[in-house]
Amino acid sequence: MAEFHEGLTFEFDTVGPLSIEGRPISVEPGSTREERRVIAHHTIEASPELEKRRETARKHARRLGGTKHDWNGWRRDEPGVHPMLACTDLSGFQLDGFDLSYANLTQATVMGASLRRTNLHQAILAKADLTGADLTGANLCRTDLYETTFTNATLADVNLQGAQMVRNEFSGATIRNCDVYGLSAWDVRVDGVRLQQDLIVRYSPLEGMEEQRLRVNDLPMAAFTYSAINNKNLARLFNDAGRTWVLLLGRFSERKEFLQQLAAALSPPFIPIIFDFPRPEQRDLIETVLLLAGMSAFVIADLTNASSTPLELQAIVPQYAVPIVPLVLGSERGLFSMFADLRKFDWVLPPLVYDTPENLFKGLQKAIVEPATAKARSLIDWKARTLQIRHIREYL
Repeated sequence: MAEFHEGLTFEFDTVGPLSIEGRPISVEPGSTREERRVIAHHTIEASPELEKRRETARKHARRLGGTKHDWNGWRRDEPGVHPMLACTDLSGFQLDGFDLSYANLTQATVMGASLRRTNLHQAILAKADLTGADLTGANLCRTDLYETTFTNATLADVNLQGAQMVRNEFSGATIRNCDVYGLSAWDVRVDGVRLQQDLIVRYSPLEGMEEQRLRVNDLPMAAFTYSAINNKNLARLFNDAGRTWVLLLGRFSERKEFLQQLAAALSPPFIPIIFDFPRPEQRDLIETVLLLAGMSAFVIADLTNASSTPLELQAIVPQYAVPIVPLVLGSERGLFSMFADLRKFDWVLPPLVYDTPENLFKGLQKAIVEPATAKARSLIDWKARTLQIRHIREYL
């Protein structure tokens, strides 16, 4: 993950190198994240280039305080100069129609600014605060929006094609009638958004066909929806999910910590999914579980003190030929009474009894992963087999 200090980006981990603006910095092996963070701050503050950046930012901010005509004229006359406005306070600035393409606005404060029809093409707005800003008609094509704050902002008729969004806050924002083809949105927080409507994905169903417009009403869903209408992408999505997703079922009120530990033990290479999120409005509990199970490589069902899990299994098992790995803590007496009725389905593996979570995790590969993946491969072969046809003449 990236962090920011004085308008500069640094990346660090306890195992990988520390880098500032992509340049590696030597650190002691085994140093903690906090120690590396302190080193990054000190290195940035001691850099002789920092004051030069600050002076350039002050100079460009003064120029920005002039007229749009003067600023845009300067941009045309000096096409090789990329405005440096990192850490600059532009709160309340009237920047309608200004050319801020390729500008560096990292950690800038742009609260309440008017950016109507402003060109921010490929600008860097990482960690910038645009709370209450008006971006109606702005061009944010391929703009870096890493951790940019859009609380109570207005994004109407905005070009967001190819924009990079990570961990953005949109509480109270209005997002309407925006072009979002190619948008990347990771951990975007849209809970509490005032309005999300008519986000436009432009696409051609087939080569040579007229461009179509698909309208969605959720930023993080735009790319997924595009995959759903593009058949080859949808096939890849199902194939990848069928190889890597693992649905974990159990009693979340009592066993959630165990399920989280199990998820951590499975990842990587698998992507564990714990169904403890609110069900979709259009689906009931069982329908949602069925949908997830049908896309998974296999299902692990913790039947210890089970409540709803037996009902979920009784719905999944007859519907989907997906490997089921039942777990129970203590002894087989913990299995629900009608579990034996599921044994007629070949994809239900024998229940695995474990005495401690630690022992379960030690034997995870041999006891769960290998049998489940082997069963999944056999089911793939079974589903691909040629349909055998009989004819009555064979019996005459």
